[in-house]
Amino acid sequence: MNQYDLAVSIHPYIHSPLSKNTIFLNRLLALSPMALLAIYHYGVMALTAILSATFFVLLPTYIALKLKNRSLADIDNENYYYALLFALTLPAGVPFYIIVTGALILNLLVFAPRGSCALRIINPIAMVSCFLVMIFNEKMHFFNGPRAFMSGAWFSPFPSQDYSGSLLFYIHNDEFNTVRESLTRLLDILSNWNPGHYGELSIVLMACAFIFLSFKKCVDSAPFIGAVAGLCAGVSILYYSQGFNFVLIEIISHAFASMFLFYSCFVLTDYYSSPQKYSARVIYGLAFGMLFAFFSYYNDGPDCSNYSLAIASACVPLIDNIFNRGGRRA
Repeated sequence: MNQYDLAVSIHPYIHSPLSKNTIFLNRLLALSPMALLAIYHYGVMALTAILSATFFVLLPTYIALKLKNRSLADIDNENYYYALLFALTLPAGVPFYIIVTGALILNLLVFAPRGSCALRIINPIAMVSCFLVMIFNEKMHFFNGPRAFMSGAWFSPFPSQDYSGSLLFYIHNDEFNTVRESLTRLLDILSNWNPGHYGELSIVLMACAFIFLSFKKCVDSAPFIGAVAGLCAGVSILYYSQGFNFVLIEIISHAFASMFLFYSCFVLTDYYSSPQKYSARVIYGLAFGMLFAFFSYYNDGPDCSNYSLAIASACVPLIDNIFNRGGRRA
């Protein structure tokens, strides 16, 4: 073995001894239990959504490889990771044609413009999600509920006509009239399964996956720290007049009854969209957290993680300029 062999990390300012392919393999492994849990609770409908998203994200890359007489084995772990990440951000019960549309757009954003930074400033997962929400509106806001394991509904690949809002939607529309009722319902998240996105089924799994990635040096904690601080600050500003207990309940509901935690751990930490310096990445996360709090306050409950991250990532060149005095990285 050559003693001078080097592992090339995903970005020069990300200090990891691992190669880019290994980093994405570890991220893929971290997300896999959440995908299995989604299949367990939503059945064949979730399996179909995940496989469809993966197939259509990978299809253009595979075609390009075949034209060069290369095999499926040459597809990088990065491709599989983004395919699974996209699938887990989908609402449970989203129609098939929306999955196909989003997967093809994601492929163009992530893998087509390899030589260009301009199209990679805005986080690609957030950008695709925003586009789908603007085009398909309520079909991205309402969800099918979990299905009994091995029941007839569990084996159906089709979404039912019984759609529901998210838990955060109900809280913000006064379905729970007291702080105690809200807290009781929020605690149910830890043991029960509420309608939502495929990736937000388990707080415990998300925490374990993030710890695993941190241990493997495959995730940057700076944006996550900033996001939590930004959420706390934003909610405190909006609800300070209603007392500490109410503010605490709102912080918990925003963090755990939405896609905030999933986005903070796995989407916000996308290396391509983040600033260079540690302090800048904390500010980047802070902007995301505060935007999420304010958007959720003024939008009556629909999950706003995608819009918050899209806007925050669009500000990355400005954050880089402030902290580096040298502009956006090349």
